[in-house]
Amino acid sequence: MLDFYERYRIDHARAPELLLIGNLAMPSPAVKGVRYLGYLPEEEKAAALAGADFVLCPGPYESLSIVLLEAFALGVPGLVNARSAVLQDHCRRANGGLYYEGADEFAEAFRLLSHDAELRRAMGENGRQYVRENYRWEAVLARYRELIEAAAAA
Repeated sequence: MLDFYERYRIDHARAPELLLIGNLAMPSPAVKGVRYLGYLPEEEKAAALAGADFVLCPGPYESLSIVLLEAFALGVPGLVNARSAVLQDHCRRANGGLYYEGADEFAEAFRLLSHDAELRRAMGENGRQYVRENYRWEAVLARYRELIEAAAAA
């Protein structure tokens, strides 16, 4: 992701900054336009997510992706690594984000999300609706209830 972003900035010097939040498992990157904010308390993390144009989730091995769902819940679209079946599935089912496999796809998706406010708004609202329908407590508990009732009836 950092290499893709660095390549993108070569052709787009006015690209939005990339803010990294959380614990890094690598040295702090020295890439122009990238700022590492460190670990943030939940309230500050939520404020940062809410103020983002979009959230970049580069991990190829996600099992759920709380960060992407938190962003969707706030109406913020995602840009995710297509090698993660989970991230790609969330984006497809929600119609709440784009995904990339290589540098060219990353650049095009980053450009689209950076420049098209209407696309961001629509995807953000789609993501918000997706979380509302699938991940609020009432929806999760209803699915558990259905599973328990189906098992009891069998």
